Amino acid sequence: MKKLSELNIMQSHDEFEFMLIPTCNDYYIDNCEFYHIPCSYDINEGLMSSYPVSFVSAKLKHYGVVMRDSEYEVTLFTVGFDKEKFNNLKSELASYGWYIATVKTGNITSKDYNFENSTGSVFFIEAKFQNEVSVPKTLYHVTPTKNVKKIMNVGLTARSQCATVFNYPERVYLLNITEDIVVNACKNYAKQSEKRYDSWTVLKIDTTKTKNVYYKDINVPNNVAVWTGEPISPSAITILNNFNI
Repeated sequence: MKKLSELNIMQSHDEFEFMLIPTCNDYYIDNCEFYHIPCSYDINEGLMSSYPVSFVSAKLKHYGVVMRDSEYEVTLFTVGFDKEKFNNLKSELASYGWYIATVKTGNITSKDYNFENSTGSVFFIEAKFQNEVSVPKTLYHVTPTKNVKKIMNVGLTARSQCATVFNYPERVYLLNITEDIVVNACKNYAKQSEKRYDSWTVLKIDTTKTKNVYYKDINVPNNVAVWTGEPISPSAITILNNFNI
């Protein structure tokens, strides 16, 4: 990949395949596709945005077959993936502001990875940073009741979904639905959750008391969930409801 300013009109198509880590604020070409890398993508200054899906897709070609699913999602099909390649992939994705959400090996989909697998694996990859969304005055969060005392003292803090070999981003997940259906929605979540607790609590978040940036959760349909990577102060949190399952 080269800057347009570095390309000679007589260069062959093969030379366009050369991959170069971009600097900010320039236009790039890869496989006859043009796109712009703004200054917000400058890794050396601290990555605060994810590289465009076109750039990430091109960079991952040497690992296997890449399929773009959306602006923020890529599927990577690989064969004979060992631990070294896996760690290289994780590291490279992190430098672009992307991460491995989950992996499918054979018929098994997991948030962990079996390095002894010598057949094909499918990696589902997502952008860490996505477009900001506006949110209503009230959002909701469900948690096991045992966590409530601490939350009301220190607030909601961003955490990784689980401890796995993947570099999961730290986030606070919230529901963007109306109060009349939130309790039933949270009950359904609690019943399906890997966390087996009997008592759960629905928390109400007053977004006017936060300065957080919120993003759409692309893994939840119908735009009913958002996330933030910043903590939420106790002053913005009230208890709405407790329930048992």
